[in-house]
Amino acid sequence: MTDIERIGDSVGAPKMPSDKYSYIEFVGSKWRFKGMRANVVDAVLGLKARGEDPTVLANDFEIPLAAVHEAIKFVESNPEVVNQHQRRMLKIANENSRR
Repeated sequence: MTDIERIGDSVGAPKMPSDKYSYIEFVGSKWRFKGMRANVVDAVLGLKARGEDPTVLANDFEIPLAAVHEAIKFVESNPEVVNQHQRRMLKIANENSRR
């Protein structure tokens, strides 16, 4: 694994402090843009799904373009974080559909 470690069945806890990154940080159980509640994985996957240029996300979130590039590089180099995030979202969707 790169910048994360496995703890039991959960993936996502940073092996190294998130200080390694200039624009993203690990808060609670999620990677977020520093100073924001915006989830890095959601933002990058949404950007890719819509086929948008990174400048669109930078403008929408009012963050430096370098922050978006850092987030893209993080997501691309940590597929296990993406997998964990997607499993968490599916679990939430399934729980909500039972109501």
